[in-house]
Amino acid sequence: MPFPNPFELEGNWYRTNLHTHSTDSDGWMAPDKVATAYRREGYHALAITDHGVVTDTSALSAEGFLMLPGIEFHLGRSELGGLYHVVAIGVERAPPPGLELQPAIRMLAQAGAFVFLAHPYWSGLTCADLMSIDGYHAIEVYNTVCDVMIARGQSMVHWDDLLTRGRAVGGVAVDDCHHGYDDLHQGWLMVKAPELTRAAMVEALRAGAYYASSGPTIESVRADHGRVEVACSPVRRISLVAAPGLGADRMAGEGESLTGATLPVHSETNYARVQLIDHVGRMAWTQPVVWR
Repeated sequence: MPFPNPFELEGNWYRTNLHTHSTDSDGWMAPDKVATAYRREGYHALAITDHGVVTDTSALSAEGFLMLPGIEFHLGRSELGGLYHVVAIGVERAPPPGLELQPAIRMLAQAGAFVFLAHPYWSGLTCADLMSIDGYHAIEVYNTVCDVMIARGQSMVHWDDLLTRGRAVGGVAVDDCHHGYDDLHQGWLMVKAPELTRAAMVEALRAGAYYASSGPTIESVRADHGRVEVACSPVRRISLVAAPGLGADRMAGEGESLTGATLPVHSETNYARVQLIDHVGRMAWTQPVVWR
């Protein structure tokens, strides 16, 4: 199975944001101010991914808080004429000028970076666009700034299209913070890694040892014997999203909450992932816990 179950791995959970911006590109806050905003909120790791440049954040790490080098770059043309936005974590420099999209992704992934496609819905990417390239590890399933600005922050349909077609990519949640007031601390990953170091975190990300959230906490997930057992913070809905027509769902009654559920896995689905929604609409997403 290409996705590990992070709830069964040894290590620690690290709250992480992998996509944000500073005044080194089009953000409104200087890099040190961005780092401070996330460190004070209790994050353990942060990547400033400015457009076209790897911002030097090496001096901004602190005890219990790790800065990861990263970049966002734009290449290629989509079916509808837009640009692909690609984020790479664990890189030292931008891709060389003149490199095309697919070679750039492969070069970064082969060099050990964690590579994902940013905000597919906001970018107007279709499933055909996402299937036309490979080598990336994940797509953004939730992007805060795209959600609060123009309500195009959720890309679950794109993700499920890929998974249904057998493309084993993860789903990440990010802030993509530019402004520093309404686009902070609303999308993140919980990464399971043995230690808070750059090497351990990038390795865990590349392996898919994380879940994504905009609010709920997932405490445990176990998948075996044709069922998935979930324990979580209080939520309104727990779903097992699978191939078309083959999922399962549990909904809390009026005035009640769910803190867990056992959901059946249909024998014909090629994948299944857990999705939570709390009482104010915030969500959480596991990577596929079933893959066939």
